[in-house]
Amino acid sequence: MQNTKGFSLIETLVALSILVTVITTFIPIKTTIMLHRDILHQKQEILNSLHEELQFSLQNNVSDPIKPYTVHVDNTPVAIHFTVEESLLKGCAEWKNVKNKQQQSCLYGYQTK
Repeated sequence: MQNTKGFSLIETLVALSILVTVITTFIPIKTTIMLHRDILHQKQEILNSLHEELQFSLQNNVSDPIKPYTVHVDNTPVAIHFTVEESLLKGCAEWKNVKNKQQQSCLYGYQTK
């Protein structure tokens, strides 16, 4: 006579192996997603600061190139420099991102005369 009122050891081991497989698959994916989220958040904060600096320069009618300088955004040193290209003021920010890779982004502003 067989007992059919419970799980066998093999059923439990199969279920446990499926669970372990799912968990070991999603942990690296979640880590990668969190890292990319941090990189995008850092870039957004730096571009917001660059936009503020660019607007300040445009409001003060800066026509000569400004010397490069460094600001700190969320404890990250960011090198900012401006150049004039035709009638546009180009502001660029360079920093090392969360993955310790060099990254650069630029914004342009139209100078009114």
